[in-house]
Amino acid sequence: MKFKTRLLMPLLAVLMLGTATSAFADLTCNVTAVLGATPGPAPQAVNNGHTEVPGDLQFSCTAPNAAPTTDTSITVYYAGLTITNTTAIPAGHVISVANTAGTLGAVLDTTRADTGTPAVNNGGSLVAITLPAQATPAAGTFVLQNVLLSLNGGTTIGGNVSASLNFVSPLGNTVLTGSPIVVINSVQPELNSTTAPPAIAAPIAGQAAAPAQFTAAGGTAQPTPSCPALSACANAKSAFSVTVTEDHNNAWRAPGTYYLNGIGTALNGTAVLYTFSGMLPGSIISNCVLTPSNNTMHYSQEVHDKLEAVLGKGAIEATLVEH
Repeated sequence: MKFKTRLLMPLLAVLMLGTATSAFADLTCNVTAVLGATPGPAPQAVNNGHTEVPGDLQFSCTAPNAAPTTDTSITVYYAGLTITNTTAIPAGHVISVANTAGTLGAVLDTTRADTGTPAVNNGGSLVAITLPAQATPAAGTFVLQNVLLSLNGGTTIGGNVSASLNFVSPLGNTVLTGSPIVVINSVQPELNSTTAPPAIAAPIAGQAAAPAQFTAAGGTAQPTPSCPALSACANAKSAFSVTVTEDHNNAWRAPGTYYLNGIGTALNGTAVLYTFSGMLPGSIISNCVLTPSNNTMHYSQEVHDKLEAVLGKGAIEATLVEH
């Protein structure tokens, strides 16, 4: 009998310790991702350097006990990605904390040494929040909202983006669950293009392509009006094509689809920059034809306008045909 008592005592101590630990949380906050009014992370984003919208972080807190809590520091870390906005800009889409239920009074923390002042460290991917002391803890909800991220160079195509959170509670009786949390489900690649440099194309079928010919002063020597039709000299003007392809159906986007949640809207949509190098003085790029695929007419027109601004009006013949 004495032997059995000795075996039971350690077991009883373990059970009592487990009960005390689970009962020690006087305020428990579970973090989830929400996008607008919809639970869950953003479905996808593009790794092209533009600002992207992750899911907001919602903290749903319960109070299993009535013991007071002290100020709790919360650090939200966005996987090393650059945060592209602040608590002040852009107007209409600033980072903020909204207390949506209860009286928890969570605020952005402007006194933390790790983030500096203000409460957002853009390059450090950090946002600091303070959950004030609760004399009598009660259930409540608050949301970290409107954080904007650049995915350029800091993500893996096909992977997701997560936010990691750290709770520092001096008494240890405020507990966080749910971290890390996925805020973007799928990172998609940017636009693709033909690899360098485009080949010279022969405008006349059956004739070999010839490099462009120039006089010493930079003027065009060939072809001339006397050049016989369908002959090799008629191909002395170089022709090439550059193809920019949409890897997936989210690659071409209007401004509002970069961030638009009823609060703020992006200023720029998807744009393409063409850089032509190694051209001789006096060279002219002309007779360019833009041929968009489905649902890209307005984006191709934007590209046309940008090229025309550089090359001069009339230098580009834009054929916008929706297939």
